[in-house]
Amino acid sequence: MKIPFSVQTAIKAILIPLIAVVGLNVLNIFDYVTIVPQEYKFEFGLTIYLAICEAIWEGIKRKCSSLCATINCIFYTKEEEKTIKNTPTIICGASTMNVSKIKCQILLNGNPDYLYKSKLQFSLPEWLSSQVPSSNRVLKYENNLLTFHFDRVIVNNGQKSISISQIIEIPFIQNADDEFLSITLRPQLLLDGFAKWLVCFDTNEIKICNREVH
Repeated sequence: MKIPFSVQTAIKAILIPLIAVVGLNVLNIFDYVTIVPQEYKFEFGLTIYLAICEAIWEGIKRKCSSLCATINCIFYTKEEEKTIKNTPTIICGASTMNVSKIKCQILLNGNPDYLYKSKLQFSLPEWLSSQVPSSNRVLKYENNLLTFHFDRVIVNNGQKSISISQIIEIPFIQNADDEFLSITLRPQLLLDGFAKWLVCFDTNEIKICNREVH
């Protein structure tokens, strides 16, 4: 689960001083250090508590990062337009012999256990299908469902963190051409239990039409 940076900053700005002041009121070690003047005991104690809280905060962030994972899925038709902010459009109809393809770059980073269990899935409409080549290690098409299986590219050999980049082509086949048809597809992350909160998934969409609009 990815917490926005602004939220992290706000939580840190509130919690660390609050915990430091509460801890200082419970026990200030400088109350027992006679060489420190009385008027500086609170200031010295606050500085130490803030430093300790800061170190604990950074330790918690590193631990959380080691538990989490990210999946980025970028669909594109041209290399120069490969950005997660774009929604690429492809035509899958008579003008393309009823077949069209789109490229997809998949970036997997972080905890391999959660990535290994993760899948992405499209639900295709009746007028579309896919014929995934046997050489494609990631994709599987069955019952109008196009599924990305990451366990086929992840070697679970005890690593604490992995980084994998895969570029695949996804073929689409049009099954009907009676009228103008269009759909916008966005894959869904399939992951059960608490693990789904530890995987950050980001993707763009695909727009598929059976003919061009003039």
